Amino acid sequence: MRAVLVIPQKDFQDEEYFEPRKTLEREGIITFIACKEKTGATSSKKALELPNMRLEEIQTWYLHGILIVGGPGCEQYYNDDYLFKIIRQFAKENRIIAASSNAIPVLANAGILDGKKVTGHPSVKNLVEAKGAKFTGAPVEVDGMIVTCKGPSEVADYSKRIADLIKQHYAPKL
Repeated sequence: MRAVLVIPQKDFQDEEYFEPRKTLEREGIITFIACKEKTGATSSKKALELPNMRLEEIQTWYLHGILIVGGPGCEQYYNDDYLFKIIRQFAKENRIIAASSNAIPVLANAGILDGKKVTGHPSVKNLVEAKGAKFTGAPVEVDGMIVTCKGPSEVADYSKRIADLIKQHYAPKL
């Protein structure tokens, strides 16, 4: 089982990155970190992370889930046509797609949230509703294969739900 976490080059939200990664790995899911460039990415709290792939290297056929990490820097992906193409391919292949906090507009702008229940930071409510999503404001929302969370205080539950979905759909059956 494999998932990729997409982080912005700078100012990704620490809790929305480190907690999901730790949870996924603890649950036996191999994680990859993707960014625009592999030169290094810094969190809002100045932690340095070295992505092991660029967006262009993401292979949807090999992965079971994609997580778009929130934080001030994730706005760099609000109009990223290449990332939208990747997200739409994950949706087409019925793979797990997740986003946290203010990263929800990335999914909305990719065009995959029409009629879907989502949550996120209150500041993105109007934007995602304009794209057809049903914004609930709940701490965590799961609608089919899409998982969203309101913010950093909800990442433990969010992370567990992502891991559970990946394991439910992709764990080897004995």
